[in-house]
Amino acid sequence: MPIHRGLRRFFDSLVLLGRLTDGRVSREDAAEMRGFTGAVNFEFTGDDGAVWHCVLDGESVVFGRGGDFDPRATISLSPETFFELMRGEASFAIAQMTGRVRVRGDGHAGMLLGVLIAQFRRTEKAGNDLKGRLAYGWRRFVLSGV
Repeated sequence: MPIHRGLRRFFDSLVLLGRLTDGRVSREDAAEMRGFTGAVNFEFTGDDGAVWHCVLDGESVVFGRGGDFDPRATISLSPETFFELMRGEASFAIAQMTGRVRVRGDGHAGMLLGVLIAQFRRTEKAGNDLKGRLAYGWRRFVLSGV
């Protein structure tokens, strides 16, 4: 069964980035993550869905393909809903209230999806420096797979 191309581009990029950086995060991000450790599964439903997981330990964030065996939470949604959120065409809160996004387990894990969406949406307004151009290019690469 084929995996949605946009999902593969987005999450496989995060898997690769984690390998390149050993998942290390900035001090500011580590401070914000304080108290939230464990694995979160991202389960995408439908014929072109797939599962990725994210492991947070207070100092690093590492993404991997497939589900974690003992997740703190599982976030389920369709690829279409995910990209509507990424493009700003839908609200995370409304998608969750209407059942288009479901969180099983620790409800706070839904915030992780909200952070991913917010970070991705910020690449829309990326600066013209090298980091901004890379972020903008990544955004175009991911969304061209949708």
